[in-house]
Formats: sequence, structure tokens, C-alpha cells
Amino acid sequence: MSLIEIPPDNKKTWLKELNNMLTYDTYHTSEYARISVEKSAQPLLLSYVEDNYKICFPIVVRNIENSSFYDITSVYGYSGLLFNDLNIPETVWSNFEKSLVKYCYQKNIISVFSRLHPLISLPFDVLESPEIIKNINKTVFIDLTSQEEQKQQSASLRRQIKKLKEIGVIVRLAEKNEYPIFASEYLKTMNRLNAEKEYLFSDDYFKNIVHASDFQSFILFAEFEGKIIGGGLFLCCNEFIQYHLGAVPGEYMHLSPLKIIIDSAREIGCRKGLKYLHLGGGYAGKDDNLFVFKSRFSKQRSIFRTWNRIINQPEYDKLVKERFGDQIPKSDYFPLYRL
Repeated sequence: MSLIEIPPDNKKTWLKELNNMLTYDTYHTSEYARISVEKSAQPLLLSYVEDNYKICFPIVVRNIENSSFYDITSVYGYSGLLFNDLNIPETVWSNFEKSLVKYCYQKNIISVFSRLHPLISLPFDVLESPEIIKNINKTVFIDLTSQEEQKQQSASLRRQIKKLKEIGVIVRLAEKNEYPIFASEYLKTMNRLNAEKEYLFSDDYFKNIVHASDFQSFILFAEFEGKIIGGGLFLCCNEFIQYHLGAVPGEYMHLSPLKIIIDSAREIGCRKGLKYLHLGGGYAGKDDNLFVFKSRFSKQRSIFRTWNRIINQPEYDKLVKERFGDQIPKSDYFPLYRL
């Protein structure tokens, strides 16, 4: 039994390890990690093997400011643990955890946080622990294999999509060289919404996404009277489509073009023979207007969980104390010292 560290430039080995798992998504790939992670952080794939059981854990190692310590997080999106067998024995999982703790101590890593993939099955009978596995909220997905379930869109949504078509709104697949148009509109949308820095991506980010080879992507533009009134970026890998990012110019918000864009992505997924179009949840996992909007497309829900693990409790507590003094907030944010 061993825990192996695979860097993202070893793309061939990383992909080989993923192909040994039951399945994986865009957010697990080395190419997405290289594209999405800041230069100051280090993406890695940890691979554990014991007997015939294998566990893969894509991670991002970050330095903790003003300290000699590091922590582990996951890429933007839904990543998390992967297994080659859901009937993993408790002893194997226990040995993996011991190996992970040993690895973290060797690397001065004091905590582990990872967003788990809502549509990839995990052996929760072995993993489940209220202190470590946190149920955050639900996400929305469309079952592309069931025409019946796809017809469960809200009646008002169907009427609104029909209305958009009637007034002349069309949806088209963007060319790869049109990604700067989407990038520009996306940044304008985020700035209008006063989005946090983590949601502001560079032109290179979009360029690398559309030219990636580990996964596929496509951009859909909604057009009205010859003008682009909205766009959506979708990522495809194995049986999954992820609705990744959306953009709507302020003057066309009243038309709500993302409705017809997402519906067109659903049709594309069906034609491609994919299983799931994952729309995600609300902002920061909340039941907000974004979640309500997505909920109109499907009644299907998945549970969004995170894996939170404190490795070095004394140093973790020390960092929290340094950050907040005696006024430690009551918050579920993890790790707390980054709140």
C-alpha cells in the first residue's frame, strides 16, 4: 500500500489513474487543474493503492499567509475523492487516511478541504462522519436519459422559452475563436454583480478551457436582432455536462436568455448521449434566487457535500486565534482562519 504524488505536468500518468476509477469529471483532470489554479498554489493528484482497491484525490496545496504552513483545497467546481470500487473495506479507507495524515505532516499541511462531486457515488457507509463530511445543500441536475423527467420543467419556464423563440431569439454554438466575446461579457456580468475575486477569470483561462484536450467544452450564444444577448460555457467529460459559467449583458437581463441557453445545452447533451446536465446550486451553496432559477429546469436534486479534515489541531487553533483573537466567529466556514 502506498500514497503516490502525481504533478499536473505528468498528464499521461494522471489521466491513466483517473481511467482506473469508476468515473470522473472535468474538475478531476490535470488540464483543468493547470488552467484554474493560481500560480502560487500547487495542484496534485494523490493516488493510493492497496490490494485491488484504488483511491484518487485531486488536491490543491496552498501556502497559508504569514506562516510556514500549508493547507489543501480543491479546484473551482466539484472535484473530490474517486474510487475504483464502492465496496471498499473500512481497513483500506483507514489506511488511506493514515497515509494522508502522514503525508500532510511531512508537507506541513494542517487542514484538508474538498468539494465532493454531487453526481459521483462515494462509499458513504465508510466515509460518513458528521465532523468530516458536511452536507452543504442540494444541487440541480437534469437526467438526460429520461425524456419524461426532462418534461418536468416548470410550466412557466416552458412558456418563457417558447416566447423567446417566438420573438426571434436564437441559440448558436460559438466558434472556438469567439471565446473572447464570452470572456468579456462574463467579466462585465461579474463586475455588475460585485462578484468576489475568485470568480474573475483571465482571458487565458477561457482560451485554455476551449482548447483543452482532457475534456470538451462549448459556448452557446443567444442572439436577438443580430446582437448577442447572453452566453453559457459548458464543460463535458464522460457522462457529465457541467453548466460552468453564464453571462448576460445588463440591458438584456429582462429577457432572461440563460433559460433558452440552458435548454439548448440540454438538447445537445441528449444528442451526444450523455447522462447528466449538472446545473449546480445557489451562490455559496445557498437557496437563493440562482438556486430557484436552476430549480425550474428539473425536479432532480443531488446532495452537495464537502470533506473537511483538520490534520494539525494545535496549529489550526493557533491560526484561528491569530486571525480573530478572542472574537472567534460562529461560522461553518472551513478552514476558519481563511474566513
